[in-house]
Amino acid sequence: MRAQKAAPGPNTLSSDTLNAIVMSAASTEAFVNEFAETAALLYSTFFPHAIPPVITTCVQVLQDLEDSRVAVTTKYLVASQVLAGTAFDAGSAPFQDFKLLIDLRNAIMHMKPTLGGDRHAGQRIADVLGQRGLAVSNTGTGSLGWLDRLMTPAVAQWAHNAALEMIRRTLDLVPVRTHFDPLDSYRRFFRDYPHIT
Repeated sequence: MRAQKAAPGPNTLSSDTLNAIVMSAASTEAFVNEFAETAALLYSTFFPHAIPPVITTCVQVLQDLEDSRVAVTTKYLVASQVLAGTAFDAGSAPFQDFKLLIDLRNAIMHMKPTLGGDRHAGQRIADVLGQRGLAVSNTGTGSLGWLDRLMTPAVAQWAHNAALEMIRRTLDLVPVRTHFDPLDSYRRFFRDYPHIT
């Protein structure tokens, strides 16, 4: 990862981190928009008369959500409900970090000034990541702005891993066919893709 390689030290700031945040969030959105249809296509190639009903339902539900322009976080919650019968726990991993990633992407991409001393959403997230030792945690007079505080290699690594873990956990909910799983290569691609350490 460029943000990591270019940094001579752990607290070196790199604008590549912003790219990592935005691209990691975009990858989760692309995945949820495509995975159900990909699963249906792979099943129909090998078992055209045996597509699991849960896959068919997931394709339709996700298409309806996309047409309604529903938030990506909601798509994951609904997909998990359809696939597993229970939605991801919004207050725990991996969904909690995923939601934080999406909120951070939105804070960066839809940046607007705050009025009347309100805290910017990005400030709140920078504080959370600072408390976790990922972002620069300095506060007070002369401190960096929230956007600058995020530009550490550790935040880039966190963004990548949060996106990858959300995708993996979603794939874990898709039923595995015993003798030949048409989704095996698809699953393996994400399972074998490395976390950044």
